[in-house]
Amino acid sequence: MATAIGQQTFFIGTSTQDTAVVKGSDTLELPFPLSKEKRLSFEDIINKKENWYSTGLPEMTIDPIRGLSVGGNAFLFNNNDRDDPFFYYTPYRIRYGVGFRIAQNGRVAGELNIDIPYVFNTKWRLRGDIIYADDPNFQYFGIGEQTLDPLHYQDKLTGNQVNRARFNDYAHNLAITRPGRLSTIGEDPTRTYTDLHYNEVDYNQFLVGLVAERSFFEGRMRLMVGLEYLNIGITHYDFQNVPGAIDPITGEEKTAIQGQTRITEDFRQQSIDAEGSFWARHNIGGYDGGRIMLLQTGLMWDTRDLEPDPSSGFFAELAQEVSYGWMGSEFDFTKHLVQGVFYEKLFPRHLSKTVLTGRLAVGYVRGNNIPFTEVLDLWGSSEGGGIPVLGGARALRGYRESRFAGMVTTLANLEIRSRFHQMRIWNQHLAFYAVPFFDAGRVYDSFANIEMRNFRYNPGLGARIAWNQATILRLDYARSQEDSQFFFVFGHTF
Repeated sequence: MATAIGQQTFFIGTSTQDTAVVKGSDTLELPFPLSKEKRLSFEDIINKKENWYSTGLPEMTIDPIRGLSVGGNAFLFNNNDRDDPFFYYTPYRIRYGVGFRIAQNGRVAGELNIDIPYVFNTKWRLRGDIIYADDPNFQYFGIGEQTLDPLHYQDKLTGNQVNRARFNDYAHNLAITRPGRLSTIGEDPTRTYTDLHYNEVDYNQFLVGLVAERSFFEGRMRLMVGLEYLNIGITHYDFQNVPGAIDPITGEEKTAIQGQTRITEDFRQQSIDAEGSFWARHNIGGYDGGRIMLLQTGLMWDTRDLEPDPSSGFFAELAQEVSYGWMGSEFDFTKHLVQGVFYEKLFPRHLSKTVLTGRLAVGYVRGNNIPFTEVLDLWGSSEGGGIPVLGGARALRGYRESRFAGMVTTLANLEIRSRFHQMRIWNQHLAFYAVPFFDAGRVYDSFANIEMRNFRYNPGLGARIAWNQATILRLDYARSQEDSQFFFVFGHTF
């Protein structure tokens, strides 16, 4: 049944009994104090399921690079019952997750994870992840402020120069075949080439991570330490026979030899002109992948009310990763991230649950031997697996994944998450949201280059479905000066 309380509507079983239990929860004694800011809202408590339950469904996600992905995600939760005082402060007591998906482009990915807040009723939290992915279309557009330049190309059919190109036109021109160039090492002018995979590598990763967090100041602050093992394999397309090239006369697809790729150009530039090479100047490596061992630390201030789907509070963090040879790593670098996120209810007396939320993040990477893949990844202590930047489903949604990359990365996101309907189906609580959003960001070669102009940005419109509060389905459409993209994925952007 539905019960109205003020301007809000709750879907509950026996409203009088459930309301009394929520009010009586104040008498339950926690093993240590937790801030009232961390307490779930009355509505979230009423709608929260007790004890063990699962969510899972066949997964169909869409993104512009990999196309349609099919697979599945399943989560097993334990919330305990309403006699547990943590029931009113945590989204769950234990969460197990498993996922597997295969994409149209051949990408295969799977993960196992576990999250246990306040393990054994202590101030400690444990998180663990095992992730495998093999992506034949991992994006690489270069590194540095040069990536901010608009897409441009020489039309292979007309010979005309095209500036400020749309991505689809740029990609189509790359796919068209051409004769080999005398100026390119390894190309034969008598043979036919394509640049189809110019901005791509075949990327394989295996990751194992374990994180421990300890809370302070009534749960508002968390200190995090973690270890991560990451093995990366890179296969290059250079001079391989690849399908999908386009015949310039017939327009039909054919097989051709892939020409030199962008990453190979950047790698070879080091030996040709070290002073002019961004890789050489900034100690970029990892052309063929390698083994990375990471020690991770983070300090977080967190007053969010419901971590998977917050409606109020603030989250800030200072995070760092270090990788050195004595740890068993093949690389030597340090990464830093500072970010802040706020959540504020808009007109709570007059609107259903409508939340204004925003994020501002600054990332920095430095070292003596930095794998290029780490420059393309914005890591935070709250972000399992990292965020590909700038571009893609979790950063600058109107641009291709990893479209912009630099030693310093800035990112800003703003969303309004407005619930317009909620319901129960087969004892499952569903809430539906409309989400207009705006993303902006920029990369720099160093902090000395920082300036408040030449940002890349995009508006967008999305929808969210919150399933039993802890599982979020996300649909986003964004459009920029260069591209337009649609995503159907799991989890909030931030």
